[in-house]
Amino acid sequence: MGPHPWLNSTSNVWVVDIGNSGIKVTLAHSTDNAAHAVLQHGQLQWSTAQVQRIWQATWKHADLDSATHNKTKVSLRSANECILDVDDPTWPTQMIDGVHTTFGLAPNTAPDAWLVSSVQRRAWQNWSTQLQLLRPQDKTTKFENHDLAWTLKVDYPDRVGTDRALAAWAAWNLLARRAPVVVIQAGTAITVDAVDEEGAYAGGAILPGLRLTLNALAGGTDLLPHLTAADSPAELPSLPGKNTEQAMLAGGVAAVIGGIEHLLRRYQSIWSPSIPIIISGGNRAYLSPLLTYSTRVVDHLVLLGLCGLLNSNGK
Repeated sequence: MGPHPWLNSTSNVWVVDIGNSGIKVTLAHSTDNAAHAVLQHGQLQWSTAQVQRIWQATWKHADLDSATHNKTKVSLRSANECILDVDDPTWPTQMIDGVHTTFGLAPNTAPDAWLVSSVQRRAWQNWSTQLQLLRPQDKTTKFENHDLAWTLKVDYPDRVGTDRALAAWAAWNLLARRAPVVVIQAGTAITVDAVDEEGAYAGGAILPGLRLTLNALAGGTDLLPHLTAADSPAELPSLPGKNTEQAMLAGGVAAVIGGIEHLLRRYQSIWSPSIPIIISGGNRAYLSPLLTYSTRVVDHLVLLGLCGLLNSNGK
């Protein structure tokens, strides 16, 4: 089975990762083989594959600064990051305009195609409805796990988050289909999944990310403040914490790091102490330096997985 027919029939093909905290978009393919397109001449070379440029936005409901109506003491959000409301019907317009501007492409020169992985149901409904109204010449398709010709050894394969399946499939391909491998996706929630020794998706674990952990502390108590974490701390938070914020951050990081490392130890006991570990996701820059395990950082695994699907039709 060869490449997806979109690669021969449309000028720009975009891949879109719609998550619970926001959106990421990159240019998968363009007819002029733009340098920032992941697929060059319709091909993805896994040994050198990377996403060099993205457009991204955060959902307003997932942005702690917006949710608390004030500036938190430390923020995860970058200064130029776009904030969108998942229920606002204009956000697809903002995304389309932002994507074309970011990649220096005219938005109306030719029909575009959009391959979407979405774990946010309201966002997908809004996107698919509005795109038909805004750009009826465009095509959009929602990725489903059965689009991959890959075994998912779980109870309900179609219920696995598409981001988890795509990230694991991409990691397996990046390692030249060497197995087993552990894949960490560090986002709003943190998933620590495994590809087993037979090269099949074996399932994994889901735990709250640092943002959710700290937000739960604030939301479940009367006096604890809303707090987020710095983008890329150089070291673990100081201990013992000398004020409430320091104590919360020390405890939150301990819970997250300790949970991940506990899971990694268990995976090693199942397979091998040398099992490769790949980490991706929006908070990977925060977490990776704090782990005592050797990890390979790969940005935008879900987008890479979507590009790989286009290249191979999921084979």
